[in-house]
Amino acid sequence: MSALQKRSLSHSDEEYAYWYLHLSAESQHAYEVFRKSLEDANALVAGADDRWTLLRFLKARQYDPVKAKTMYLNMAKWRVENDIEKLYETFTFPELDAVIPYYTHFYHKV
Repeated sequence: MSALQKRSLSHSDEEYAYWYLHLSAESQHAYEVFRKSLEDANALVAGADDRWTLLRFLKARQYDPVKAKTMYLNMAKWRVENDIEKLYETFTFPELDAVIPYYTHFYHKV
């Protein structure tokens, strides 16, 4: 049985995701302020603009929209500077053949 299967047996999705499904009024207000400030600045990054991702930024900064916005803008800047959108197209792994013999392919104890 996989860890995911064990989790789904022991927790409902709502219990597992309680912190972002049941925001306090104050946290919900912080989310709305944060999202609006990013929209106004035209700073939302495709793929990192959903509610759950934005809430993780807010939670990381104790629901302070100003600090969360700074963190989010730094993330967006880093993605541009490192050309993250093209990573899968340009990434090479020349050491792959040397790593394969040491990489665990099977693990039988869960």
